[in-house]
Amino acid sequence: MAEVVVGQCHGGWVPSRDGFATVPSGVKVFLYMDSLRTMSAYDADRAALASAEFLRGIQDKASQTHEAGISFANYSTTDLSPDDVVWQGPVQEGVEIVRGGQTIQQIMDDHPNSNIYWFACQALVMKSQVSKDERPEDLGSQQLNTMQLREDLFEEKSDGGAEAEDQASETEDEQETEGGGPELFQLTRAQIQGDVVDNWNQRILKDLAEGASKTFYQLDDLVLIDLDDAGAGQPYVNWIQAQPSVAKGTVTMTAKGGAFSAGAVTVQGASNEGAFTAAVNRVSKKKVSFS
Repeated sequence: MAEVVVGQCHGGWVPSRDGFATVPSGVKVFLYMDSLRTMSAYDADRAALASAEFLRGIQDKASQTHEAGISFANYSTTDLSPDDVVWQGPVQEGVEIVRGGQTIQQIMDDHPNSNIYWFACQALVMKSQVSKDERPEDLGSQQLNTMQLREDLFEEKSDGGAEAEDQASETEDEQETEGGGPELFQLTRAQIQGDVVDNWNQRILKDLAEGASKTFYQLDDLVLIDLDDAGAGQPYVNWIQAQPSVAKGTVTMTAKGGAFSAGAVTVQGASNEGAFTAAVNRVSKKKVSFS
């Protein structure tokens, strides 16, 4: 597989504009920050200029790994500004660097059968600084400053990197004390993409062991099963938890199923049993019962 690096650019995510991406067959995506985080140029540029062998060697250090069929935030990139400091060096043999001006969905579609390494920010863009229909000229100056350096990717860190970390921490402290923080985009029910929710529900039910349970949230006909992994990038969990009329319950894998049986799940706490059954039937053949 080809080694494709997204780097030497700014990254971010505007939910109402960018939506969600789905990994095509033959592609793997490696993200090295938790969702909605920023990455320092010190770490990002060093990784972008690394060798193909080094990149393959840090796949198991990814915060999130997405394979075919998985949906996640459709992060977008913009070019660096003239004031941005970029580490200089040759692009290593067997590595292609993709810079600003594309979304991760476009990059995946343009690079079939590739490993894609995202070495850019994954921050949510502030509502107070960009409208829903406006594409910012420079995402890098409009991101939540939630710096989280990946010191484990490299054995050593220079004084410059430590200094950058200190400066980022100071900026974050200032943001936390001024006005209670930025205003973020407020999703509405109409903006929730049902196929993305179904995709995650299918993945969770497929991986759920017999006898194991997961929490779900139901809002009318919307059923979201919670993977309960903050670093996995599952969308809409925080949104649905905050809805005043949401119902919370558990779904248990009572029979995993096999060649001669579809299996079964037992549900507790559903607010609309018909809607819950329909949600499961869209992604699984398992029998649904309620208790």
